[in-house]
Amino acid sequence: MPNASDSDIDKVREIAGENNYAHVSELISGLTNGQWQRALELIDAWDTEYPAGESVGIQGGSRGIQYDPHTDAGLDIRNRMRLLLGLPEQRDSSITGESGGSFALRNEFVF
Repeated sequence: MPNASDSDIDKVREIAGENNYAHVSELISGLTNGQWQRALELIDAWDTEYPAGESVGIQGGSRGIQYDPHTDAGLDIRNRMRLLLGLPEQRDSSITGESGGSFALRNEFVF
């Protein structure tokens, strides 16, 4: 059983994109020592990829939009952490705040 500190649990929560501290703590307690070591490696990779004060996103220019390479790396780390914890790879809409369904917008052009 891993011995995770409060800051470790918060970091795993941040990486996995989960809100519920108790739930993440419970998931961590179910990991084997080897799995916890892998989680610590993912935490290190996340901290290296996204040091405090850094931001991620896209870059725009006259040649169109270019994705920042850090964005893909961060998504990979997040997905690996989620799978390690036994969570679905994609975050649920209850976490992200996204709509659970689809919708359409009507466009009306007036000349």
